[in-house]
Parts: sequence; structure tokens; C-alpha cells
Amino acid sequence: MEFPLIPERCALLVNDLEEKMVCPSSPFYIPTAVDALVNLLPLVDFCRRRGIPTLFALIGSEQTREKGAARIELPEGAVIDLSLCRLADRLGSHPDDFVFVKTWRSGCIGDVSVDYLRQRNRDTVIVAGTTLQFGCDTTVREAAKLGFQVAALSDCCASRPIADQGWGEVTDDEVIKVFFSTWKKAFARVMTAGEALGELDARAGG
Repeated sequence: MEFPLIPERCALLVNDLEEKMVCPSSPFYIPTAVDALVNLLPLVDFCRRRGIPTLFALIGSEQTREKGAARIELPEGAVIDLSLCRLADRLGSHPDDFVFVKTWRSGCIGDVSVDYLRQRNRDTVIVAGTTLQFGCDTTVREAAKLGFQVAALSDCCASRPIADQGWGEVTDDEVIKVFFSTWKKAFARVMTAGEALGELDARAGG
């Protein structure tokens, strides 16, 4: 799937990249989320400086244990620090950021965010965050279903292995292979953050 990234038509959607995902002491910590965050920072900075809408969907603190258990195998007696249920600190903030707590089991795409995007005449979304197989996948598919052009950042969507649900454990490499292949086949343009940044910068007009 190919289409151009035009700054005036794009928005950056970051799903569930909360501090609890990148803090090593958190039971929700994902090592690859740290890499995803580092890879994403230059693009976030560019979008903020260029007026490209930046949307950050959060899981929020309500029912944190239940929400986490639906995605990962939480250790028995895991201590959950609710203060970490916030946007990852390294992302910083900007007055024009749109930060919201999403509906449980959803991605970045919902009534509030869709209205926000359409009010700004954005028809192309760039997707990043955690996790690849849950919130990011939901965001990619829902956005495509609603007619948005979707660019998924392969080095900014952190994944986890999936514990055996009756068919054997799914390794991290298998998750990456299946989801990126499916997205590229039917739902999204798959690219790195550096590639997206380079293309947007080239079309930004100096």
C-alpha cells in the first residue's frame, strides 16, 4: 500500500505509550517500548514544530490490574504504581497535544479522536505505541475501516509475546511477522519513523 505523507493531511497517533510501559520497575514494562520511544522522539518533535496534530491515547489508571491482565500474564502479587499511568515522561508535552483516556480495549480511534482529526481536515494517520498486537492493531484497522490512510511505524510499535492460549506460545518475532505482514497486505503503509520523518520534512517546504 503506497500513498504520500503530506504534512497538511497527516496526524500522529500514539497509543498507550505510558510511563508504566517504559519504567523497568513496572510489571507492565516492555523493553522494546523503550526503543520505540527513542525512535519516535524526533518525529514527535517535528510534528509539534510543524503543527501536525499529535494525539496520545492513554489506558488510564481505572481498573489498571484488570486491563493489564487482559494483555499480559501479571505476576501474582504484582505491585502496580498508579502514578505511572501517564504519558511517558520522555515524550514531554506541547500545548497543542491532544491527550485523552480511551475506551478500554480500543485504540486511538474513537468518536472523540475522529472528530478531532476531521475538524482539522486530516485523512492520513501515522500510528505508533504499545502494543503492536492490541491497541496499535485496533487503531490501524479501525482507521482504515473509517477511510483514513494509515502509516504504521515498524520501529515504534512495541510488541509482547503472547502466552499459550491453547495453540502454543506466540513469540515476539512471530507477532511482529504476522501483524506487520497483515497490515502491509491490507491496511497500512509500513515504514520506519526515520522514513516518515524524511518524507514529511521533504514535503514541509523548508
